[in-house]
Amino acid sequence: PKPFELTQSNFKSTCQRFVEEYNELKEEGNIEEDRLFEETGKALLAKGIILQRRGAEKVS
Repeated sequence: PKPFELTQSNFKSTCQRFVEEYNELKEEGNIEEDRLFEETGKALLAKGIILQRRGAEKVS
């Protein structure tokens, strides 16, 4: 993992990007609650952000 760049006020960690994307998808209301987590991962992957769970394979 990369260190946080605290000197840049617009810096967003991968975790923050995940939360923001999750909330956006939830607000849209097009995805069922039980699928939001996986669909958020897919949406970020489509934007070039690769998520990896500790001890698990990459989200695909």
